Amino acid sequence: MAIVLVLELLLRTLGLGRPLLYQADSYVEYLAKPNQKVFRFGKSISTDDLGLRFCEQCRLERNSESTKRSKVMILGDSVMFGGFVDDKSLASNSLERSRKDLIVANVSAGSWGPGNWLGWVQSRGFLNADSLIIVVSSHDAFDEPQFKQLNLNTNPVENPSSALDELSFRYLPKVLPPFLSRRMLSLQEFLNSEDSFVNQNRYKKNYRALPQHVFSGPDLVCSTDGSPLADLKCLILRSRHAGIPVSVVQFWNRDELLSGSPEPGHSLIASQLEDLKIPVIQSKTIFYKCSAGSFNSLFIDHIHPYTDAGQQCLSKTLAYALAALRQ
Repeated sequence: MAIVLVLELLLRTLGLGRPLLYQADSYVEYLAKPNQKVFRFGKSISTDDLGLRFCEQCRLERNSESTKRSKVMILGDSVMFGGFVDDKSLASNSLERSRKDLIVANVSAGSWGPGNWLGWVQSRGFLNADSLIIVVSSHDAFDEPQFKQLNLNTNPVENPSSALDELSFRYLPKVLPPFLSRRMLSLQEFLNSEDSFVNQNRYKKNYRALPQHVFSGPDLVCSTDGSPLADLKCLILRSRHAGIPVSVVQFWNRDELLSGSPEPGHSLIASQLEDLKIPVIQSKTIFYKCSAGSFNSLFIDHIHPYTDAGQQCLSKTLAYALAALRQ
C-alpha cells in the first residue's frame, strides 16, 4: 500500500490525475472546458472563459495599457491547439507577445475541421475580430464532425479516480504488446459505457454526445450540404459578409514535407481557395527554412509541430498570413 501511495504522489507531480477536460457541444462537437489551468509533464495549459487556449501574460499587459489593439481570430485543429505545449511556447501566444498592436483568439481543438469551425461562427460569431486566419491541413478536405460520444482517451470529461488510473488506461496501452493493449482498451471501453455499473449514475450528465444543432430557415449568406469543402466555402463567405478579411495557411505535415508532395486533399482545398480569391500561405517554404535539415526538430509525430522550434516556426507562418491580409 505504501508503494502505491508513493507512486500515486510521484505521478501527481507529473500532472497525471488531472488532465485537460472537455465538454460535448451541439454546435462544434466538443471543446475544452472553460477556465482551466493544469500542469502536465512540466507544462502549463490554460483555457479562458470560452474554453480557448490563451496568453495570460498578454491579457495582463493589455489590461495595464491604453493602446488599442486589432484582433485576429485563428481557426484550426490540434496543430493550432497545441496539445500539451506550454502556454509560453504556444504559437498563437508567441505571435501575440511579438506584437504590441494585436490580440489573438485561438479558436481550435484537436481534430476540428471546416464543419466545427463553421459551427463556431454560426453559434458564437467572430468574437469581434478584425481579421480571420484559417489553418487547414490536407486531411481537412475529408474531415466531418461526428457528434458521437467523446473518446475519453483524447477528450476526458472529468478527472480520473487516480493518477494510477490514468496511467493504466490512457498511457500504458500505447506501450504494451498489442494483445494486452486491446484487452485494456476493451475494459476501459466497457467502464466508460452507459451499461457499466460504475457509470450508470453519471453517464447521462457527462458522457453522452450532444446531437448536432441544425439551423432552420433560409440562409441569406450561404448554404452548405455539410461536406467539408462546402463548409469551408460557407465559412469564408460568412467572413466576407461580416466585412472580415480572411487568409488561409495550408499546413504541410511532416510526411508531406519529406516527400515534397502534398496529400490529395491539398489540391482540392487549394482549388477552392483560388476560386474564392483568398490569399494563401503555404507552410512548406517556411518550415523548410526553419528545419535546418531536420524536421524532427519541429515535429513530435507526422503532423504536430509541438517542439519549441516547431511552435516558433508556426508563429512565423501565422505572421506571414497576417501580413497577407494587409497587402
